[in-house]
Amino acid sequence: MSGAHRRRYPRVDVDEPVVVYDVVEDREIGTIGNISSHGLMLIGSESIEAERLMQLEFTLDHEGEARPIRVGAQALWCAPANVPDRFWTGFEIVDISEDDEAFLSLVATE
Repeated sequence: MSGAHRRRYPRVDVDEPVVVYDVVEDREIGTIGNISSHGLMLIGSESIEAERLMQLEFTLDHEGEARPIRVGAQALWCAPANVPDRFWTGFEIVDISEDDEAFLSLVATE
């Protein structure tokens, strides 16, 4: 069964590039391809091993309000993209503040 069939929460595409940072290593790791209230798909230049836990930060915009969101996320899978030296990584959000979760839910239902 493909990843899309296993998803419990619908994802929405991100219209503008949303840069994702690895908080621990203080560096940019890619951009969001799509997002839900419980996960995201990242496109980046490195392969991220499944099961890896990361602290991620990205800024989302909803109706003119831009807000930085910080999450603990676990990589579920990683696969080469159809562009050389790029990888898709699926993350499950495992830790998020209540305020950030409420804002993310607004964005993920657009």
